[in-house]
Amino acid sequence: ELLLEEIHFAGPRGSTDGHFLPQHPIAVGTTYTIEELIKLMLTESDNDATQVLVEYAGGREVINEVYEELDIRNVDNYETYVMDTQTYGAFFRVLFNARYIDREYSERILSMLTNTSFKSGMVGGLPEDIVAAHKFGERTLDENGPVEQLHECGIVYAPANPYLLCIMTQGSDY
Repeated sequence: ELLLEEIHFAGPRGSTDGHFLPQHPIAVGTTYTIEELIKLMLTESDNDATQVLVEYAGGREVINEVYEELDIRNVDNYETYVMDTQTYGAFFRVLFNARYIDREYSERILSMLTNTSFKSGMVGGLPEDIVAAHKFGERTLDENGPVEQLHECGIVYAPANPYLLCIMTQGSDY
C-alpha cells in the first residue's frame, strides 16, 4: 500500500518560523511512512512534512494539476498566494462527499483531521461531545509590513446536521 511506503527526512524543507509550531515536528535523519507524514501535515500543520510529501508527489506542478482537476485556481507564487474561504472549504466538501478519492481514504483523512492539535480556534468554542475535522495554518505576509494570518477550516459534526466552518484572520499579532 502506498501509505506504508517510507521516506527518509534529510533536513528542513519548510518554514520553521511561526507562532503555532508542531508539537511533534518531524526529525532530521528519521524515516517516516507516507501515512505518518500526512498525519503530521494535517494534524500539526507541519510544514516540513508537507514539503516532503509535495516533493514525493512530484512537486508543485503536480499539486497544480490536482487543483486544476478540482477546478481550483493554479498557484503561480506560493509566497504571495492567498486562498479564500470558498477554496479552503472546497477541500472539505470534496473529502466529505468522497468526490476525488474513494470513501475509505476520504474518511481516513477526515478522521485524522478530528485529531488536529490546534484547540484554540473553532473547536475551543464547541461542546466537548461535538467532533470537528479541521485544519489550521498560519503565515506572515511582508508585502507592506508584517501581517500575521491565522486560518482554520473544517467540518463540525453537529448531530444530524454537519456544517462547514471556515475562519480566516489577519492582523498585527495572534
